[in-house]
Amino acid sequence: MNFRFQYLKKHIPICCFEQLFILQINFFRLVFRRRSKPTLRDVAAAAMIFKIRRLQNNKDLDILCDFFRVLSVENIPRNMKSIQQQLHYDFNLEHFCNCYYVCSNCGASSFNKINICMLCQNAIIYKIYICSIKKQLQQLMSIPGFYNKLKEEKLKNIYSFSNTKYGEILQEIENESFTMLINADGVCTPNKNLSLWPFVFVLNELPVLDRRYLENVTIAAIIPTGRKPTNPVIETCLQLIYEQLIQLEKGQEFFVKDADERKILHFYTIASCTDKPAEALMENVVPYNAEYGCPKCFTQGMCIDLYIFTYTPCFKSL
Repeated sequence: MNFRFQYLKKHIPICCFEQLFILQINFFRLVFRRRSKPTLRDVAAAAMIFKIRRLQNNKDLDILCDFFRVLSVENIPRNMKSIQQQLHYDFNLEHFCNCYYVCSNCGASSFNKINICMLCQNAIIYKIYICSIKKQLQQLMSIPGFYNKLKEEKLKNIYSFSNTKYGEILQEIENESFTMLINADGVCTPNKNLSLWPFVFVLNELPVLDRRYLENVTIAAIIPTGRKPTNPVIETCLQLIYEQLIQLEKGQEFFVKDADERKILHFYTIASCTDKPAEALMENVVPYNAEYGCPKCFTQGMCIDLYIFTYTPCFKSL
């Protein structure tokens, strides 16, 4: 070590050598401080590993924490609940998505938090989280075998659905392109005052059995709300998603793990799959049980027990 030190001192200028030496000393000081004094989260992680490996219950961890605290050991959690709080990641959706505040009446959006709409003075404001579709697709393309699976399934679908509109689309689009399906609906949560309205995309070229897995689903937007979103809110949300979809149709650069190179890929949204209430919201039309709720004609419905049903002959033409 001394010989190497003397050799470097002879062959490196004094000013550079002193700067390098100071940087090394500061680096080792930081490492030494970090390793010599574990933080509260480090102790919590070690306690959780001990609990799992030694098959301890929560009460045993409470007693162990009390024991170390009696010995005046620093950075010891109070109990098992404190350990869980230390290991629980403080998840904030705004770190991963862009948050918009949208007026329920006129659909005006703002990055800044507002309580009253500046345009129409409406006090009902919805919060919308817009996620990056491209980043999620990039994660899928980084999975070994995922891209090859899409290509193989695409070739199968071209021959299997050659007589359908879907088959025609696959034949018309570029070789390095795929199609997606959009879905939107309300989801209940354990909190009775909160429901979620996610907008999700699924690749049509995935095998049917693989589409159900959460890791293959792309989330474009989430609307957390205690009431049903209005048409202007859904319209604003779709407009924000539309801006991303246009860029994906034009083609974006992705790193494909299977090819070990970067490629320009195109993604086209060709259809939606929703129930009737969500379909009416996405199309910005009245619900199916409205007075003029038929999407194919202008026949006026009739009211039966506070519900409006479309005129019977129209069902024969659907």
